[in-house]
Amino acid sequence: MLDFIARGTYRLLETLDRPARTPSTSSRGIALILALVTIAIVSAAVVQYSYSTRVNLSMSVNSRDKLKSYFLARSGMSLARLLLNFQYALKNEADRAMRQEDQGNVGSCNPRMISTAMRKSNFQMYQYLDLLMRPFNSGKLETPVGGINLSEAGVEGFGKFAGRFDVDIEPESGKLNVNRFAQPKPEQEDVQSLCSLVQDSRYTEIAGGNGPGGAGPGPQDEDESQDEPTGATGGSLNQQRAIQYIVDYIDLNETELPLTDQCTLDEQGSGDEEAPYSDSELDITPRNAKLTHIEELYQVYGVSEGFMRSFEEHLTVYPVGKPNANMA
Repeated sequence: MLDFIARGTYRLLETLDRPARTPSTSSRGIALILALVTIAIVSAAVVQYSYSTRVNLSMSVNSRDKLKSYFLARSGMSLARLLLNFQYALKNEADRAMRQEDQGNVGSCNPRMISTAMRKSNFQMYQYLDLLMRPFNSGKLETPVGGINLSEAGVEGFGKFAGRFDVDIEPESGKLNVNRFAQPKPEQEDVQSLCSLVQDSRYTEIAGGNGPGGAGPGPQDEDESQDEPTGATGGSLNQQRAIQYIVDYIDLNETELPLTDQCTLDEQGSGDEEAPYSDSELDITPRNAKLTHIEELYQVYGVSEGFMRSFEEHLTVYPVGKPNANMA
């Protein structure tokens, strides 16, 4: 027993007397790798955060500009309506003053002279809209003979914002409403009005085109077919044929109504108004309803780009009654 204890104690002392082992060198550089990985992760997070911040800033700027543009547009529209209403107010005031004059209540001015001058001068407020809008954009009242800074004069509410607005008003009362053809039997008077506009020797070469959509002759055969564009029904597609196709495209019947030599509708027509479109690769047929935009006339067989350039500004789809010669 003592011998066993002695051997065990010897081995223990021998183990404790041994020198410590040298640590392994295989883990060298691990701290550097951990540092590089940490830096890479942090850098990616910073870049992503910076990118998100820039995107959010751009979206905020776009939203701000959109909101400003919307209310600038509304301001321009409201001011334009206000200035146009001033013309009606001026006319009504002149008419009221004339009635008072007829009743013997004459003021300090001559209302009949003012009313007569307005009618003879064809005064239209929209023609001076650009001049009247300038103070609302810049805060300055500028005229060809001089100007004044309204802000310096103590007038507030002009030019105190970033941005500007421009208003362009185009009168419709001087145009021909093509939607007047949207009835089973279009009125001869309306057809005559369109004939008076289109049937002019100056427009002979641009009246028609080959097929719907205003395809017209191509560049390679322009010299050969520009003078007499040919329609699907054969023959020369002149102004009279173009007028007929416009009327047939809009009217509320499906029967072709040809025009006579006097540019009047032959109400006894029995042809198919879809016949000119049968050879077209486009899926186009007469609308037989009111148009929503004047550009829809490009769908009409025989209406070319040249036709629209010449007559688009004289046509409308809005109910303006009879064309006003003073505005045409």
